[in-house]
Amino acid sequence: MSKLIFFLYLIFSLTNGLIVEIDSDFDLNIEYRLEKQETGWSKRGKLTFKTKDPSTYKSTISLVDFSFSPQMKKEIQEECKLKGNYILQFTNNKNISERYYTSINPCALISSNFHDKLIINSMTPIEHNKIKSINYMADEDFEEEFDDEEIDDEEIVKKKKGKKGFTKIELTQMKKLDGPIFAEEDDGTDEKVKRKKEEQNQKPPQSILGRYWYIIAIVMFMLMMQGNQEPQQGGQGQGQGQGQGQGEGQGEAK
Repeated sequence: MSKLIFFLYLIFSLTNGLIVEIDSDFDLNIEYRLEKQETGWSKRGKLTFKTKDPSTYKSTISLVDFSFSPQMKKEIQEECKLKGNYILQFTNNKNISERYYTSINPCALISSNFHDKLIINSMTPIEHNKIKSINYMADEDFEEEFDDEEIDDEEIVKKKKGKKGFTKIELTQMKKLDGPIFAEEDDGTDEKVKRKKEEQNQKPPQSILGRYWYIIAIVMFMLMMQGNQEPQQGGQGQGQGQGQGQGEGQGEAK
């Protein structure tokens, strides 16, 4: 009998737990509140991270006491009518600064017959205070069309047979980024820039004369102007010398 119980516990751990790489053991206590009903935080269960699970001997993430009680389902049904939010809080008692929040439309839980899942966004190996976020969602495998404007108190909870009764746990592994990435609208600008660069690369490189022709033209013009001024100054000096020589000659003749 004890072997059978251990076997069933092993199967439950494998299905309700996620085998991942975990750096150290830690727990996150889970509480919930209802937005429109303005309730306080109530205990919902615990999310455990184990480096070595006693049943699988591997690192696992699992949920403890996370099922819906009849009273909780009634509260969720009422919140669905009020069109509010069902909010979850995850807290590490050993490190109060580590706290995560997520919310869900309660009508989505009802439409999926309270089949739900947690998505943990983190880099691996997972360690406390390093998780990026935790998202709480209705399980898409059991989601059906649900009109929250036409709710019948007697038919609000839809019965489905042969479905699982525990919450899925999924891990979305974050990648380490080397520097910031800016999201921009794709208006074709990138293609234009790329095309311009390709055209520039295809053009033959210009010579020094082709690049700086205007500077060379200015220098040549200045040299020409300077050359014209020097002959004029030489001519004026020669004329003055001849005039002085003639004046001296006339003085001696007298």
